[in-house]
Amino acid sequence: MTKPTITTLEAPIAILPRYVAQKPTTLHLKGHLSSFSGGDFTITDETPGQPPREVFSTDAQAMSMREKRVLLDASRQPLFAFQRKVMSMLGTWYILLPEQTVDAPAARFEVKWSMGSKKIDAFIAKGDGTWQQLKIRGQSMWKSRTDVFLGESNVAIMSANKKKWALRQEWTVDVAQGMDTSLASAIIVVLAAIEQNANAASSS
Repeated sequence: MTKPTITTLEAPIAILPRYVAQKPTTLHLKGHLSSFSGGDFTITDETPGQPPREVFSTDAQAMSMREKRVLLDASRQPLFAFQRKVMSMLGTWYILLPEQTVDAPAARFEVKWSMGSKKIDAFIAKGDGTWQQLKIRGQSMWKSRTDVFLGESNVAIMSANKKKWALRQEWTVDVAQGMDTSLASAIIVVLAAIEQNANAASSS
């Protein structure tokens, strides 16, 4: 399937508004070879026309039943946490700001079973008691490209390509102007964890 055109958002979609992209942005996520959990990433802004700069990283807890991860800013200060619902290998993931619980998360990801591709629905808390839905859909039988759409529309706001045959997970992500880059990073980190779990389950 042809890569979609990334559309500028009329209203920002954000967990942390200070990280909303002010122009179309390219992120690069690279997994750490030394990561025991497989959930540690360095995330750089590699938007063409400017020097690359590290913007985020993740710290994953090894041997955690909930597969806890923390997104850190460039100075290694924690921004928010991710965790998987216990006893759910593929089911539901949560993003939690400090003091939040899974009963009222900043976002949740609901994984659906789908033949040959990824199918995830994300729900982002809007602050008024409602949720902004995003569709996260795999577009390749080789699991190399994933697009993110606004609600039930075909308006693409993010597209991610996974590097093939790499020793560690690497993703290049095109993010729409108006989308929170910390949220975009979180989507890929959760997606990487889901793929890792699915691969482990299929090989066991």
